[in-house]
Amino acid sequence: MEERGPPSTSIHDGDDYPLNPNHHYNHNLATNNLQNVRPGTYVIQVPRDSIYRTPPPENALLVERHRNAPTKKPSSGPIKYVLISLIILKIFLGIMLWIIFVVVKKDDPRFRIERVYVNTKGKTRQQKHEFNITLASKNPNAHTIILFDDHGKTSLSFKDKKFAKGKFPSSKQDPKNSKDVKLTITSFSNTKLPQEIRTSMNETSKRTQKHVEILLEFRVPVKMKIGILEVKSKTLSMLCHFKVNNLVKNSRILSQDCDYSTRV
Repeated sequence: MEERGPPSTSIHDGDDYPLNPNHHYNHNLATNNLQNVRPGTYVIQVPRDSIYRTPPPENALLVERHRNAPTKKPSSGPIKYVLISLIILKIFLGIMLWIIFVVVKKDDPRFRIERVYVNTKGKTRQQKHEFNITLASKNPNAHTIILFDDHGKTSLSFKDKKFAKGKFPSSKQDPKNSKDVKLTITSFSNTKLPQEIRTSMNETSKRTQKHVEILLEFRVPVKMKIGILEVKSKTLSMLCHFKVNNLVKNSRILSQDCDYSTRV
């Protein structure tokens, strides 16, 4: 800021202070004030019209509007509706999951052996035999779909000696549906077949037929779904002892006893 010297004690038309006809300078008052000042003190007197400026009217109007403008608070309405909707959706999903996992039945499928016949392939000692077994499968559930995986395994045994093995086919079974599942179980070789099995395969006379009891075993991964939602996944195992009159084309199932077990 530019320094200014002490003001003159008289009004003049100099360059420092422009002549203001409305300005009245009281010389006696200024003299009395200077006499009351202690030595070593400097008093600088500045005309009032040199340091104050009147702002334009529009500035005052803008300041007044800004001062009186109401503060806008952020509206919490939409956030509240979103939170309420999420809570309702969570409750609805919880009820649906409870119905699916607790109320809806998820019973294992039931199987029954319907038919057995044997196809022989190859010659003499290199022969292999395909034991074709038809299972009647039933889905007892009213809403659950059962899916059989293609990694299932099957086998046949006679007196605790396994002589054939195969795969359980992949399939889908709808609720309350019954269908046939066809198993193809291939023997290891003709020489490894138990003697009773070979005799039953070649005996055609009813008088000389001997009943044969065989163990069918399979293990297959299953998935249970309600619509597109998977509700359970486990491995189903079955041991089924069945007795046939013979193993020729027109064989009959005389009896069967099947036990089920599952592993999650």
